[in-house]
Amino acid sequence: MNRFAVIIPYFGQFKPSISLFLESCNRNSDVDWFVFTDCEIPADVTLNLNIHWVSTTLEHIKIMAQEKIGCKVALSRAYKLCDLKPFFGIIFRDYLKGYEYWGFGDVDVVYGRLSAYLDSIDYFRYDKINWMGHLCFVRNSDSCTATALEKVD
Repeated sequence: MNRFAVIIPYFGQFKPSISLFLESCNRNSDVDWFVFTDCEIPADVTLNLNIHWVSTTLEHIKIMAQEKIGCKVALSRAYKLCDLKPFFGIIFRDYLKGYEYWGFGDVDVVYGRLSAYLDSIDYFRYDKINWMGHLCFVRNSDSCTATALEKVD
């Protein structure tokens, strides 16, 4: 089983620093990164196999979210995707099969060697690793998914 997958939806135009972000993902080969975007892969970047580039639209993500969550989703602009982060495990479930944890993060950071941090964690104790939005992981389990859905009712 792969341990970690990170969901990164991004729509619009990338900032020049995207190349640094993607290189930091390349160097964290023990984490799989799923980039959902309407952007092209930057010309100066070569993606390793751990980065999965999914070409899509914001409207398609909205439709997926409404179908998976079971309610209307207000997603008038890409920034509103932040409101859906707790539901990424539900919305992107089809991409997360086989992962112990799924996560979300930001593209305006450069990640260091994550395994140095993640390998030291007692995974039997925690359903959520880190609580800030810059990088957060949630156990990929039915009980954690149910908790997110309870917030909708």
